Amino acid sequence: MKKILVILMTLISFLCLASCTSNDLTKSDDDQINEEKKEQVTYVTIDKKSIVLDKFGDLEYINEGIEISNELSFKFSHVHGLDYLLSQVEKLDSNLYIHLDIVKQKGVYKLLYYYPNMRIKSSVNPLSLFLLSDYILPYSVELILGHLSNIQNVSPFKNFSIKLGIKDASNTLNHLHKNNITQAFYEVQSSDTFMMSVYDEESQLILVGTGFEYLMGNTKSNQVYYPIAYEFYNFTNPKYNTMYQERLEFSTDFGENYQLIDEKVPKFDVSYEALNEELANYIFFYAKNYDEFINKVNLAKTTSITLKYDIKSTYFDELLSIYDETYFEEYIVIFYYKLETRMSENYVYSVTTKDDTLTLNVHGILSGATAFSSYTYLVTLDKLDVEGITHFDLVYRSIT
Repeated sequence: MKKILVILMTLISFLCLASCTSNDLTKSDDDQINEEKKEQVTYVTIDKKSIVLDKFGDLEYINEGIEISNELSFKFSHVHGLDYLLSQVEKLDSNLYIHLDIVKQKGVYKLLYYYPNMRIKSSVNPLSLFLLSDYILPYSVELILGHLSNIQNVSPFKNFSIKLGIKDASNTLNHLHKNNITQAFYEVQSSDTFMMSVYDEESQLILVGTGFEYLMGNTKSNQVYYPIAYEFYNFTNPKYNTMYQERLEFSTDFGENYQLIDEKVPKFDVSYEALNEELANYIFFYAKNYDEFINKVNLAKTTSITLKYDIKSTYFDELLSIYDETYFEEYIVIFYYKLETRMSENYVYSVTTKDDTLTLNVHGILSGATAFSSYTYLVTLDKLDVEGITHFDLVYRSIT
């Protein structure tokens, strides 16, 4: 009997111990889960302006929400506290570095840094995630406001969006506002240039600059406001902006008369542009010597009869008698022919050069009449003027 009691007591003790151990283990798991939850990142709703008010006092918000991409991070990485700020937020956009607001504190323009839609650790003080620094953007707010004040019916600066970008090796418009004025400005900048564009979608007013130079215009009304000495079309379509390069004297009457520019239409608007193969129904070639001229004339002979609308069968043979070996000792020739599906007079506006490229600039005067027409020009150039030229382009413009 005594042995039976001892065995029963042992079993009861074992069961109690097992029960206690199980409870302790369960409690330990709960505690561990709770501890893990404490370390997890949690969503926190942040009222930016109230937090900023507590930290920096009353600020005037000039422009908010400027996105800075990772490719521009080196321009702002020196800002004290920015590394800590970025280490405490979960980045929702892998290409976004930071957001900026342009603000005014006690009469001085400054930059407010923060990350949008913050997802932060619950232990982090939100005050530490808003930073204020000196104004370091490419051109000043005073400059922007000064130019805007000269334009009538312009919305307040707060209604303009601001973008920042850098001229990269790919030479494509990145992160700036995409329009013909910005593109033209971007094209002429050197690599790694830091730029800022300010744009109002409603009025289509654009201001773009580097801090050293800037351009302001309106893509809706086709105007350039600054610099005031330039016309809108001096800046737009930069790929074909060849009319204002260095001009060469040229002749279209077999060398009798030379000119730098043909101002048949002294003031015009460009409605269409094409470079080389972008153009249809044309023949274009150049020759620096007589052998090259023979080869290219023979090639032109094989061009479709349909294209050679009113060129006589003997025309190219006659050219070989006009331009002989003696001619090519001093001159080169450029041949241009264009078939139009309307009455649109063509003329050679100018011959320009840049680096090793020569461009024949041809204008077609736009007309609404429906009829076929064709135009042929042989352009004479002094051989000494084209030394170093290795590439020849044709740019055709329809003008009104």
